[in-house]
Amino acid sequence: MVSSIAAGSSSLCYIAHTWVEGLIEKITKLCGLGPDEYTCFLFPRLQVAQACVTYITSPNRTDGKETVVPSTVSIRAFGSSTINYGKLHVFAVIFPVRSLGHVMPWWSDTGVGISSRFAEDVLNNPAALQEVSLSTASECKGQLETPHQVLRERIAYLVERSPVTTREKQVQPSDVYLFQSGMAAIYNAHHHLQRLAKSSECKSVILGVSFYETRHVLKKYGTGLEFFPTGADVHALEKFLRNEKAQGRPVLSLWTEYPSNPLLFTPNLIHLRRLADELGFVLVVDDTIGGFCNIDVLPVADIIVTSLSKTFSGYADVLGGSVILNPSSRLYENIKHQFNQEYVNDLYIRDAEALRHNSEDYLHRSTITNSNAKMVTDWLYKRSKDERSSIRNVFYPSIPHTGGQGNYQIFMRPPTVSFTPGYGCLFSIEFKSQESAVAFYDNLHVYHGPHLGAHRTLALGYTYLIYGAEEELKMADLGLSPAQIRVSVGMEDADTLLHIFKYAIMKADQSEKSK
Repeated sequence: MVSSIAAGSSSLCYIAHTWVEGLIEKITKLCGLGPDEYTCFLFPRLQVAQACVTYITSPNRTDGKETVVPSTVSIRAFGSSTINYGKLHVFAVIFPVRSLGHVMPWWSDTGVGISSRFAEDVLNNPAALQEVSLSTASECKGQLETPHQVLRERIAYLVERSPVTTREKQVQPSDVYLFQSGMAAIYNAHHHLQRLAKSSECKSVILGVSFYETRHVLKKYGTGLEFFPTGADVHALEKFLRNEKAQGRPVLSLWTEYPSNPLLFTPNLIHLRRLADELGFVLVVDDTIGGFCNIDVLPVADIIVTSLSKTFSGYADVLGGSVILNPSSRLYENIKHQFNQEYVNDLYIRDAEALRHNSEDYLHRSTITNSNAKMVTDWLYKRSKDERSSIRNVFYPSIPHTGGQGNYQIFMRPPTVSFTPGYGCLFSIEFKSQESAVAFYDNLHVYHGPHLGAHRTLALGYTYLIYGAEEELKMADLGLSPAQIRVSVGMEDADTLLHIFKYAIMKADQSEKSK
């Protein structure tokens, strides 16, 4: 179980999985290149590899990294016959090892590389791997197999299950687009929206402290980003939106998480919908933290993006992402046309099978994680009211002082016989000092790692790990603190879990008292 969580966490677009590393080494050798001089990243389609090369060799890179010399970069294609899944093609972007730090950001940000299962299947029949011409390999089409269709049908069902309002048009499986990771879903949605921009000066906007890679994608790979990290920025946001419209460069899209990671801020989606209708931008809602099961944002969102790697999958052993187009949106036809022009399904069939299998108990798992998280946060919040407590704040959508508290309930699905919605598995706790946060973390006997939505509880000093090293952002300006710990609650026995947290808080209180 430890290796399963480690594999799921480490593969979240940050580090190449062992199978992928093995295929990189194999292809480098097939090319006759020295591993100390050249390496490569692997992609499922020629167009994706070309997009990588275009960006890393551009003299106008927007990420502060050096331009990779075009003459040192090449794309080569390889074909293989797998034992169970027929022919596969992989496209290698080959570059000098010394340029790794200048290529890695694109691969990491976009999440569009091949999966570990893809690499595993190729390596399981190594003799079949051969170089082929780019033209031959590029003739392969995206995958649309039974697992993909089942996934689309399941997601369409879940997003329409127990709606908060009645609607004439319902999401169909054809409105659900699958991707190989949550970041690939965000990157591709952003890419398609960029194609619809009326001007090269039309920016995107993020409201709330979103997942940091989302901010990177919108900032680096588009026409500009304006970031409004806290709920206190709503008036400044509206002023900016109106000013951009008046200046002839209307904002293209506004992105927000519902709720946000890691402070669980919940924006006023009704107000954002009114602004979108008035000013003409696309409202994109990332519902990964809230989840299909708990919340219904279709009454307001033009597009819903979701990391299927999290609670939908629930077992930290597969990546995937989805984009849902809202058929009730006034922009639906334009956005749908753009997606259908370019979309190719790059979600590998075995990953689709894993997502399909894992998500069969999605509602059952969510019942338990919702209940466990609510139980733990209720106790922590009550404990924080004691002036002797080391706890400063608890951030969870049901907790009164959490940003936007009250907005979440507006879009909670009505309960049904089979499922009662909750507030999700994720919360953050802020301590009065970094010392007490460390004491809590060191004595919290759960798994520690960057993933969320798994069947086991995971804790992480997320704020310090992610934002502490970023010079451009001041944590305090984002409402963040190095004394915050993020927790994703799992499916453990409730009494056992509460005992684990009580013990860790006792150690944190002792640390705070000894200062």
